[in-house]
Amino acid sequence: MTRKGICDNFGNCPSKADQHVVIEIESDKEFVCPDCGNRLIPLEEWQSRKKRRLLLPFPFILLGLVGVILAGLVFSFFKNSSAVKKKAGLTSSLQPKLLFSIITEDCLARSLVRPLVLGFLHEDLKGQEIGWRERNPQSTELSFVLPDKTQAIINILTQKTTDGFVHLISAKDELLISCRKIQAEELKRFPFDMTAPDHEIVIGQSALTVMVNNQNPLNSLSLEQLEKIFSGNITHWKELNLPYQGEIILFVPDQRSSCSNQTLSSFFRHMPIDRTRVKTIGIEEMKKAVSDNPTSLGIADYPSVSQPFGANENVKILSLFMKGAEAFKPNRFTIGTEEYPLAFRLYLYVTDKNSSWIQKFIHYVLSTQGQKCVSSMGFVGSGIEEANSGSIPTTGADEGNLIPLNASERYKSLVTGAKRVPFDIRFRFGSKELDNKGIVDIKRLAQFLSEPANKDKGVLLIGFTDNVGNHTYNLGLSFERAQSVANALKKEGIIVVSVAGAGEEMPVASNDTEAGREKNRRVEVWLCAKKY
Repeated sequence: MTRKGICDNFGNCPSKADQHVVIEIESDKEFVCPDCGNRLIPLEEWQSRKKRRLLLPFPFILLGLVGVILAGLVFSFFKNSSAVKKKAGLTSSLQPKLLFSIITEDCLARSLVRPLVLGFLHEDLKGQEIGWRERNPQSTELSFVLPDKTQAIINILTQKTTDGFVHLISAKDELLISCRKIQAEELKRFPFDMTAPDHEIVIGQSALTVMVNNQNPLNSLSLEQLEKIFSGNITHWKELNLPYQGEIILFVPDQRSSCSNQTLSSFFRHMPIDRTRVKTIGIEEMKKAVSDNPTSLGIADYPSVSQPFGANENVKILSLFMKGAEAFKPNRFTIGTEEYPLAFRLYLYVTDKNSSWIQKFIHYVLSTQGQKCVSSMGFVGSGIEEANSGSIPTTGADEGNLIPLNASERYKSLVTGAKRVPFDIRFRFGSKELDNKGIVDIKRLAQFLSEPANKDKGVLLIGFTDNVGNHTYNLGLSFERAQSVANALKKEGIIVVSVAGAGEEMPVASNDTEAGREKNRRVEVWLCAKKY
């Protein structure tokens, strides 16, 4: 027996949804699209919807024809009247003005982009909201009235990020918001460097979290083990040398409720995901499934699990680590510093064909209010005040402070009495230049320290390297990196109390890969007394 259905994940599933392919699934298999994992719509329901869509427009078409005829008669009667010309000018002025369009994935449109657009409207434009309107499954617009009585709209286009970059090449007054960085092949299509600070802007951070049932004795997992589990090379819990039995049942949320599905593949560089072993369901269903099933494992976006689980939910979040590095539990601090292995950045991309409205929107998103909006949706904004909210211990850290247990005595003496900010400074690949996030974070830090309440605070910088080269060389190199950050801070008027290098000490990622080594090349920023 088979079931027939249609995938409606338009724009994200070109071979099935976009082609309206009828998909047959065995009755004992999960009723999801084999290409994108989206839950299918039964064929009977789909055909019923089509009939309704065909019947619905007829009354409106007739009404529209009558309106057109009447309008034509009125216009022909008054065509020589100056009064009608003035009225026509007024009608023209009332046409909604498109300020700009935002291209993004469906999951980000719902969870982040819409709230940012509303925040921009109310906080920055001081406009009056009219409402949202869905033009088609891939296009939704917000209508509003500006203070000068101009009616305007902002359009949100939902597409796969790959298609979004293609669209952006020739687009005007459009921007793209993505949960991944532009890729090398996509970069070649643009006539300018889309990774330059004017075109690539980090607007927040998020992460993938790994959840298991509370009965499971496992508390931490390596990224390599997780990759083997999803590729089918590890299928039972006992293969992890655990006193725990049962086949590992895997869950990921569907693409509409989470970005986990598409983001997960970017972290698995060596083995493809075995989709036949993964069940795709809604995020709330997944939480319940993991809570009910002792042998299950689920992947979810940090925003969907950042609120504490209810007391009756039998679920725990695992700490993750990379080879040779400490294990980190996902929280606002470890995601902000990018120590947590499955942390990722949220990017905004804009071409040189943009308007002042787009620049105003970018300014809002990076502002204190904009970053509060990012954080309020469960993502990680760039609020430095979080550094003063108390300790955020990680696995391998003492309860009550942020100093890892494997830190050297020299490192401990450097940071005693200081407070670490919730971000690290990193560099452009193969360069001593700060990356785009670092440039913005330094300006944000300067603004924070310029406030009267922080007038007695200075900055301590500690640089780190990968493990390439001997220890003496790495100490010097890490000091140079920290000094380059100090120079940037001093240009912003920030007092740098002390600069130090720790070499290859305390790696946060594996030094076996280029991506891991790049992550280890960083500078920690600590707040301390000016007379440190």
